[in-house]
Amino acid sequence: MTAKSNDSRFEQAMARIDQLTFPMARGRLESVSRELDKQDISLQRSVQLRVYAQALGDHCARLLASSDQLAQMVVIDGSAQPAGIKPFEVTSRASMSRGGESSGRK
Repeated sequence: MTAKSNDSRFEQAMARIDQLTFPMARGRLESVSRELDKQDISLQRSVQLRVYAQALGDHCARLLASSDQLAQMVVIDGSAQPAGIKPFEVTSRASMSRGGESSGRK
């Protein structure tokens, strides 16, 4: 494959990153990582792959951030009826056992 066709493929791939779903972007990132592990790629190709990998990583981070903003949970009132929604907050089990619940130790 010629350098010119590599450049063209790279530009097309970069232009389409925003269209990728999270699983697609993660899969491409894994593929890029495998290609970077090869010993027989040119310096130019290595640089292109690293730029592409960075863009894929940034895209994945944006997708994760936006999904965190969309996560909400239904609030249930005392009579077990929906009373509204509020942002979903993730709490780790470790923080719950340290600070959220009494462990019985003093």
